[in-house]
Amino acid sequence: RATTNIASRSPSAHSAAQVHTQQGVMIQPPSGPVVEPTFILCQMRALLSHTTATASASAGGDACAAASVIWDLSANDEAAEFMFAHGLLPLLLHLVEASLAPQSEASEIAASERMLETCLGTLANLAAAPAVCDAIEA
Repeated sequence: RATTNIASRSPSAHSAAQVHTQQGVMIQPPSGPVVEPTFILCQMRALLSHTTATASASAGGDACAAASVIWDLSANDEAAEFMFAHGLLPLLLHLVEASLAPQSEASEIAASERMLETCLGTLANLAAAPAVCDAIEA
C-alpha cells in the first residue's frame, strides 16, 4: 500500500483530487483526515494497559479516553480495518467481559460502564465496516 506524501500537495502543481506518492504514482487523497497508524496503535496500547491487574487509576482514565478515541476512529472504514488487523477485536471482547465483572466501588462501576459503552460502540462500528464484517464472518 503506497503512503501519501502530504507535503507534496500543492494546489498549483496538482489537481485537488490527486496527490503524488513517494513512488511517483498518482492516488486519490483520503476523503477524511489522515490519522497516523502510530497514533492508533498508541491508543490501543492505552486500552491494553486497562486489562492488566496492576493498572493504576490514571491508567484507567487514560484507557477510557483512549477507548473514546478508538470509538470515534472506528467509524472510518480504513481505520476500523487497521485496528481489526492489529488485534482490536479480542482486546475489546476482553474489556467487555471485564466491564461486566462485579465491581466494588462506585468509581469502578462508573468507569466500567463508560468502558462498556465505548467498547460496544466500537464493536458496532467494526461490524459496520464491510471488510471487517467479511473478516469476522470468515
